[in-house]
Amino acid sequence: MASRSKSSPAASSCWCACGCREAGALRLGRYRRRYLRSKAKQRLDPAAAVHPHSRINHHQIRVPGEVHCPPIDTGVTATLVRATRTTVTVEFASSARGKITSEVEVYTPDGWVEIGEDDTKDAPTISVTPDTGIAGQTSFSITEGGVYDQGTLEICGPNGCFDTDNFSGLTSFTPQVAGNYSAVLYFLPDDEALPLDESGIEATDEADFYAEAAPPPPVITAINPALGPAGQSVQVAIAGSGFGSSPSVAVLDAGGNAVPVTIGQCPQCGPTLISATFAIPSIAVGGRATVTVTAGSQPSNAAAFTVIPPSSPTSVVIAQSGITNLPLQAGLQNNFPAYLTGVGILATMLTEPAATLLNGAQITEALAVSSNTCPATFPACTGNTTFTVGPPGPVGTTFGTAYPQLMDNEFFDEHATLSLADLLGDAGLNTCQTICAQTYSCNGQPVGNFTITRTYTHSTINGTPVTLVGVQKQ
Repeated sequence: MASRSKSSPAASSCWCACGCREAGALRLGRYRRRYLRSKAKQRLDPAAAVHPHSRINHHQIRVPGEVHCPPIDTGVTATLVRATRTTVTVEFASSARGKITSEVEVYTPDGWVEIGEDDTKDAPTISVTPDTGIAGQTSFSITEGGVYDQGTLEICGPNGCFDTDNFSGLTSFTPQVAGNYSAVLYFLPDDEALPLDESGIEATDEADFYAEAAPPPPVITAINPALGPAGQSVQVAIAGSGFGSSPSVAVLDAGGNAVPVTIGQCPQCGPTLISATFAIPSIAVGGRATVTVTAGSQPSNAAAFTVIPPSSPTSVVIAQSGITNLPLQAGLQNNFPAYLTGVGILATMLTEPAATLLNGAQITEALAVSSNTCPATFPACTGNTTFTVGPPGPVGTTFGTAYPQLMDNEFFDEHATLSLADLLGDAGLNTCQTICAQTYSCNGQPVGNFTITRTYTHSTINGTPVTLVGVQKQ
């Protein structure tokens, strides 16, 4: 910077190596507060009283090394912000940190006069821990390390910014959206609440952090085997996705009781496969148990595993709720006119002894033809279904008819015949009949025998030829 003697500046010029500016040209308007560090406010020394006919303005204030133009030395620099008859406000450059000492001079009729030391405080500092995390899961701790009270914390992210007033120095924030975030802390460095305009500059600091998108939750697609007897340990393979490298597995029996689980090792085990052993207690409640996998604090869907009770049914009878007819009828979902032949019955079966809870027991069936007067194109007596005893049963409707409520020790057995064609019409018949013998078994032992009679009758619905199917079970 060029040197100059302490004499009055020219009326149309200012003392500045980089060129003159009009009075007030350096007064800052709205500003980006996050990039400013601190301010100094100087009180005029009585010994440097300004001549009563002199007006303190931007031409009469200088900060050595800066004045009111860009810095020209390598030290801490400052910029004039405001000047009144009693106060000078300057802004230190963003590189200034910690306790700052500087000089401010004002031009008087006696030349340039130093008006005293500044009253700057330590610049605030802010830190965020950790600096990376997972959106919706990680709680970021935001800490202020300075000496200020009741400042303002501004957090900016993908969804914009928000302020927290009266920030006391420590808070936490859990972002819900993945992306880059910044925490900006700003305080007035003294007790005067200067407004956010030309009258002052706030002390600030900023810290950045990043929230990664949470991985998708794990999904169970299959469990093999899907059942096991109470009182035994069963090794199962759980297939799916998103299991990660260290998943946990939880199993609750039908009564909500935890089943101990041990996760094992296998060559194929990883994000899509888990090998586990379920140690099913002998007192476990039989029926539908639920299996969930948790990875990265996210739970999976609930998959079904059937616990077979230690007691087995000794017989199977038709339940008190009896037989639900499934008619071929217009206006019913999944019914006529989608099918021109149908349908049958839904039988509710009860396992005994009734005093023993048999939920979870597995019942198998076998069917054989006893007699048949229908053409070979008609459905035969076939079936090898395995039924699981006990609720929960299916919900909604079957061929447009609502399912009844399934009680303990019960299971549904549906006997339905369906065809897109009018079977009797195509065969040129008015009626025919098929009789089947059905045997229920549990653990290889027969527990019930029934006769199922299907009677086919030719008819019409709304003028359309159809084949109605009536079923009796006894």
